[in-house]
Amino acid sequence: MPETAEVQTAPKLPRYKSHKEVHAIKIEKIESRMDGTALVHAFPDRNGRPTCAPIEVPAGWVAKHNPSPGGYLVIYEGGYQSWSPADAFESGYTRID
Repeated sequence: MPETAEVQTAPKLPRYKSHKEVHAIKIEKIESRMDGTALVHAFPDRNGRPTCAPIEVPAGWVAKHNPSPGGYLVIYEGGYQSWSPADAFESGYTRID
């Protein structure tokens, strides 16, 4: 039998560790609007009170990121808005306030 080549599922890429501070909310629901924008609603706090007002994301954001409730809306310095699955966000960030 011939030797089989090792199958590589991903190229060896440089690794990075995050040290950024970001703003983020855990998403309870996403309310799409007719103009393509959306409102992202955060889960309430432990007492059932809103943690913040809904956050408007730009047209195309939902299509680009394909977010789902339970994940996080992440806002980076400079205002860039992204989405992260809960497990990836929670393993990479610790709440500081």
